[in-house]
Amino acid sequence: MTRFALALVPILMYHEVQDPARPNPSAPPSWTVDIDSFRQQMERLRSAGYTGMSVSRWLAERPIQRCRPVVLTFDDGLRGNIDHALPVLLEMGWTATFFITTAMIGNEGYGAPDEWRDASDKGMDIASHGVTHTPLGALDSESALGELMHSRNVLETAVGIPVVGWSWPHGDIPPDGIAMLQTSGYQWAATSREALARDGEAPFS
Repeated sequence: MTRFALALVPILMYHEVQDPARPNPSAPPSWTVDIDSFRQQMERLRSAGYTGMSVSRWLAERPIQRCRPVVLTFDDGLRGNIDHALPVLLEMGWTATFFITTAMIGNEGYGAPDEWRDASDKGMDIASHGVTHTPLGALDSESALGELMHSRNVLETAVGIPVVGWSWPHGDIPPDGIAMLQTSGYQWAATSREALARDGEAPFS
């Protein structure tokens, strides 16, 4: 599933949303958007008739007739996702998908387990971005399966519900990647390829 779906659906990818007065040292500047810009982007989407939603909601409800969907995703599990992006999404009544790199959970600049559970309880999608953010194509099959299965287990323990979504670290999809996802219990995946997703598109494409 590409990020940006008959109906074409944009799937937007964010990393960090931060307060410029208190930048997150764990987030490179090229991965960040400031709070005010993020809010303006969400308001412009709403003014253009879009409704922000998680990957899971879009997949469950497509084709969506009653609104114009835009799927919102956040990679890595950075601190500002909790502190700054989540309040804006809740204020607008929107949902989003947060792809978490599990080795970073609770580290400086990243969200903690109870915060991801709270986000899940508020309707947000919690999905995996691997244990170490290593491209699976750089690993042998055993290690790649370990990234898929261990990260899923950690997140399910943290949020208390099944975790079925995956985002490919660095957008890298190895030749046997989809088969490994299915073996590991995932139901859909996202990558960073610049394209448009389609309502009829397979969830692993």
